[in-house]
Amino acid sequence: MIRRPPRSTLFPYTTLFRSGGAGGKKPSAKKKKMTYKDEPRDEEEKGLTRRKRADRMRNFQPRWTDSFGFVEADGRALCVLCQETVIKRTYSVQRHFQTIHSKYFKDEAEKKAAILRAVVSYNSQRSAGEKTTAASAAAKEEKDYATETSFTLSLCISEKGKPFTEGEFIKNTFVACAETLFDDFPNKDEILTRIKDIPASARTMQRRISEMASDVRNQQTANLVNCDVFSVAMQDTVDGTDVRRLTVFVRYVAAGRIHEDLCYQKVAEKPMTGDDILNGFIQHFDQRGVNISKIASVMTDNSSCLADKPGGFVRLLQEKVKHVVISCPCIIRQEDLCTQISNGELKLVMDTVVKIVNLITSRPTNVHDKFQELLNEVERAHGELSPRSNVRWLGNGEVLDRFIANLEEIRHLFGEKWQTYPELWNDFWLLKLAFLADLVGHLNDLNSRLQGKGQTVEVLYEQWKLFTSKLGVFRRDIQIGAFRYFVHVRKFATAKGTPIDVQVLDGCMAALEQAFYERFQELQRLGSMFSFVVRADEFLDIDLNPLFLSWMGGDNLEMELLELKVSDLWCSKFRELRKSLENQEDKPEREAAILECWTSLPDKFANMKKVALALLTVFGSTNCAEQTMTYMKHSFNPLRCRLSTSNSETSARLKLTNYKPNLKKLCTEINSQGSH
Repeated sequence: MIRRPPRSTLFPYTTLFRSGGAGGKKPSAKKKKMTYKDEPRDEEEKGLTRRKRADRMRNFQPRWTDSFGFVEADGRALCVLCQETVIKRTYSVQRHFQTIHSKYFKDEAEKKAAILRAVVSYNSQRSAGEKTTAASAAAKEEKDYATETSFTLSLCISEKGKPFTEGEFIKNTFVACAETLFDDFPNKDEILTRIKDIPASARTMQRRISEMASDVRNQQTANLVNCDVFSVAMQDTVDGTDVRRLTVFVRYVAAGRIHEDLCYQKVAEKPMTGDDILNGFIQHFDQRGVNISKIASVMTDNSSCLADKPGGFVRLLQEKVKHVVISCPCIIRQEDLCTQISNGELKLVMDTVVKIVNLITSRPTNVHDKFQELLNEVERAHGELSPRSNVRWLGNGEVLDRFIANLEEIRHLFGEKWQTYPELWNDFWLLKLAFLADLVGHLNDLNSRLQGKGQTVEVLYEQWKLFTSKLGVFRRDIQIGAFRYFVHVRKFATAKGTPIDVQVLDGCMAALEQAFYERFQELQRLGSMFSFVVRADEFLDIDLNPLFLSWMGGDNLEMELLELKVSDLWCSKFRELRKSLENQEDKPEREAAILECWTSLPDKFANMKKVALALLTVFGSTNCAEQTMTYMKHSFNPLRCRLSTSNSETSARLKLTNYKPNLKKLCTEINSQGSH
């Protein structure tokens, strides 16, 4: 075996061979094919290293356009001659041109002319495409504007309780007014086109309202699922078409604020029992995924099917959730109170007044005109009578005041002809009328103190205590015959000139006082606990109701309360809260201040915070019920009786809520159509 000598020993021989042999003649070298690397480069590229030249090869080179007919498109090199793409590399670009296109050109001039025509054609097509895309985007943006405007229009219609057909009327009115309003605008035609493109038909308004109500309902559901505790208020309302509806409001804390919104409505096709109401209640909240065991209180209108008594909704609900639920009747339901007074005689007086007023204002035109003539002759400052509906006893004070002020004219009208009411000349009936007017005035004063959102339960309890104390003063005022707080009775007694039998009036006041205590026993039993929301630093352990607190898991509540009382920092926070509330008249701001104080407490007071939030969710006023009554009476009148149950509920939901529908989100989910 011949072993190869080391490389170092071969050096002289390899040098000899490379030099062409012994004679020094170089062997003929094979001609090397020139590649793109051997192409002449410009002065800028000659100074680059090999790595930098390789990196530069990945960027599009402008010279590729003139030499090979390539342009840059979407990160690749696009051939304008055949519309094929290659990677951005000189070798790939050159190879594509030489392989496919070079054989079709006779010389360099023909090649450059063909490439120039192709590049011009490509640029024109791209410009037209960009214009089309921009036009499509502009058209889509205009349609989005039209769709969002359609939502805004339908929201206004729903909040104002107008018929769905008003959408087309408003649109046509807007177009007619725009002709003059934008007459000197250079883009007047564009403005009118946009207005005309707004979808505003009655069916479109119905769909938009339904979609917005669904969005609001989803927002409410998400907050109800995540909240710790909530309360409900249930009212048996009657709309303008005499359809009875069970209306349920919900109150809870979410996103740093207290919400008080319409939850749902249910049409009562037949008299409902407590079981019927409970089954519908459970079914509704189960469908929305809300745990009803988080309910803290229920405010009702004290009807038999809702009251806290055997077979009533509240009692059945407590058995279902297996914990105590605070039950408060509506603080003002004047017809119930007056029915219990003097065997319902005051209610009969009010019924007679309602009949006379409605007879004058709504039936024969000649009677109403004649009554107005009488008022003009005597130049009464009170004006004509207001029509009265017997659905609720809200605003009766004004009706009774005007009735008494125009009593002589009413007597004259019914004394001449037509229908006669002998009560108008009966002294005992007139005495009860005067007493009822004064009493309803005091009840309306209490009602006005509890109006508006943002009413907390501790204010409700304070107003209840104040009015019960006033009842004692009123009764003593009647017993001594001074009538300082009964203006109409005092005027009647002065005009009569004879003593008044105060025993009848005293009996009415005693009955009212007893009815007031019996009706609000729950407030009397739990009232001392309601001050916890503003006086936690002064609160006594004995005022805590263990039955109410047990289901909240507040086993450590007393310890947390003691820890707060010994801390000057947290005690001073509640003292500052009470000081700020002294001059705070705006109820929502007052409510927000209390909530902010409690949410600022650290987590070591978690049980106290949960109890406070539960008490803040208790309905402190009848505002929601009166809102519903006003909206139902105005919106669902016989002229709109064609509204279905679902449409009426969606309209009411948008009106009786603090949520705002997400119009941007709804617009993206809808393919806007033209006006139809």
